[in-house]
Amino acid sequence: MKLRSLFNSNKPSSRLGTLALSMALILLPCASAEELPLEKLHSDSQWQNVNEQFLDSYAQEKHFILANLGPVLVCGHGQILLMNGSERKAIPIKAPLHDHLKTSDHEVLELYILLKDKAGHPLNALTLDRLRLLQLSLEKTKTTFAASTAMSNASKRNAVDLMDRTLVFIKAVLKDQIVSKTDLYAFTRSVGNSALENAYFAMKGYLADLDKKTQELLCSVPLSEQSRLHVIVYESHMAQKDNAEVQYFDKLLNDSGEGMRVIFCDQSYTEEKALDSLATHMLDATIGESFFGDPWRMHRDLRADAAKRALSEMDIKAIGH
Repeated sequence: MKLRSLFNSNKPSSRLGTLALSMALILLPCASAEELPLEKLHSDSQWQNVNEQFLDSYAQEKHFILANLGPVLVCGHGQILLMNGSERKAIPIKAPLHDHLKTSDHEVLELYILLKDKAGHPLNALTLDRLRLLQLSLEKTKTTFAASTAMSNASKRNAVDLMDRTLVFIKAVLKDQIVSKTDLYAFTRSVGNSALENAYFAMKGYLADLDKKTQELLCSVPLSEQSRLHVIVYESHMAQKDNAEVQYFDKLLNDSGEGMRVIFCDQSYTEEKALDSLATHMLDATIGESFFGDPWRMHRDLRADAAKRALSEMDIKAIGH
């Protein structure tokens, strides 16, 4: 009987029992291990067949999960998308102030990137030209902020002050055509909190618009279905920890951390890959809970604890010691 025929049951316990049986099958060849030479154990196709059976069961279970999935929100690439059965509806997230304040922070970060490996040495013509272009850009940004009617007084004051201090530093560097590591570090530390405050003002507007668009999409989803809602957030991999959108959806769904209903995907993912990741996330949570009493256990390397234990028993000489 083919493994996929075992998935006709809609009972989770039945399907997970089948998956657990497939995992256990991996151990079966050990019963005859003493009867076979070591090289035979490593070359026998039996090992491959057992693993293929497990992977087939795993794939079929994910297919079942996706076939019975409730509504899904996908947030990323400047929009939020609702997928509910065959329904697809996307709404752009528009928060101009967020984008402008984030860009101004990037200008300050660019200054550091331009100088960090050149500090303590005379600046070459290319770097000086880049600094002049950055100076012009910052002056335009400052003028835009100063004339803005969309910004609160506090956000405008913080943004303009950040631009002013950055421009003063650039002018000093251009005049001397050199900057010390000490002076560069002193500057970056002096503006760090202002850059974070910029991010705070940017987030307020962005999250307000995200909430507005999310609520608009959810109006078409019955309350009974909203309890089955899952969310996929796209963003760059480096922005995963404490991701802003994940925090928002955690609060919306009363979840904690990147929990069982909100998952994070690298922004390069396609819709198909993101849904596959959601199914993997959900399935691994049930396996972790069933085997280890921890829904997060399979989200770590299954070998992690074993590796830590084995390494503690090994005498490995660290490089350079």
